[in-house]
Amino acid sequence: MKISNKIKVIGTLAILSSVISMVLGLFFFFNNRTFVKNTIRTEGRIMDVKQVRTRDGKTSYKSIFIFTDKNNKQHWIDPSIRISSLAYEAGDTVSVLYNPKKPIEAKIESFIYLWGASAACGTSGVCFLAVGLVLLLVVPKFVKK
Repeated sequence: MKISNKIKVIGTLAILSSVISMVLGLFFFFNNRTFVKNTIRTEGRIMDVKQVRTRDGKTSYKSIFIFTDKNNKQHWIDPSIRISSLAYEAGDTVSVLYNPKKPIEAKIESFIYLWGASAACGTSGVCFLAVGLVLLLVVPKFVKK
């Protein structure tokens, strides 16, 4: 396969990856926007911060929190999201968003917990798009056919 054809294939794959990443980003964005519209804000408390080792040996953190809903019922939330930096410590007070119909799906009100996935997907989508466009539109002008 000629190098110009390889560049076209890689560029096309980068653009395809871009589209997939941006669609995922939009899915996360609209899903969280709906979540935020249907929530009540309350105060919660970080009860524990679990340190989790990833397969590649890196450390991530998971903030377990508790809050009381409008019916005066306490909820202990052990979220699935983990972040790479220590954002909270046990005893910290946090703003919590929860849907009264599904309080078990409560989230800490912060950018990373609410919008992190959509921002990461959108950013990687833009990067893949830039790489794909450069490979398809710019590089061929410098490669001998």
